[in-house]
Order: sequence, then C-alpha cells, then structure tokens
Amino acid sequence: MRRVFLPYSSLCLLLSALSPMNCPICKKPLPEPLGEQPFFPFCSERCKLVDLGRWLDGKYQIPVTPPADEDEQN
Repeated sequence: MRRVFLPYSSLCLLLSALSPMNCPICKKPLPEPLGEQPFFPFCSERCKLVDLGRWLDGKYQIPVTPPADEDEQN
C-alpha cells in the first residue's frame, strides 16, 4: 500500500470541502477557512489542552499488535 502525504494547508482545504468540521472536544463548528485556524482541529487553546491531557492520562490508546515471529509464519 502506498501512502500519500499532503501538505497541512492542502489537508485543511480537502477536509473543509468534504464536510463542515466541528471541534472534537466541545463539538462547536469551526470557522472557515480551516487552514488559518491557530488551534486546528480544535476551536481554542483550551480544547487543544484538554485533548493533550486525555492523551497524557492514557484515555486515548492506539491498539498495537505484536509482529508475528518469522518461525511461526513458515
């Protein structure tokens, strides 16, 4: 699978064209244009810090699967 990386400003334009965005913390609508928002994808510094606190407290977790040993695959 090939990954495509977009510049931040292009990503903001793409996301705003797909649907109006809301802050993931307080659900307030984000004003347009998204690329010029200093706390994107959040509406404020407060929401940005709330999200950071949730990550640091371990409330968000990314599932990890351990790689299979080569011996088990053969």
